[in-house]
Amino acid sequence: RDDVESRGLGDVYKRQTLTLRRLRAEQNVSQQEAADFLKISRSTYVYYETGRIIPDIAKLCQLSSLFQVSVLEFFPSVPEN
Repeated sequence: RDDVESRGLGDVYKRQTLTLRRLRAEQNVSQQEAADFLKISRSTYVYYETGRIIPDIAKLCQLSSLFQVSVLEFFPSVPEN
């Protein structure tokens, strides 16, 4: 489809890391608090925010619950025609 810009997985991962940082900052949640909620170490959560580790869909669902947003918030939108 020539009219739709191709988005690689790198775009998805970058969007997730930026979204995690933004939501956490907006809601005044510490990295440790987020890690505790997910039942993971703080260093693992930091890796989520830096893109070194990509959270699986189960963790993204937990994060959407923590931050009270749709899980779709973590994925880049595709322009509609």
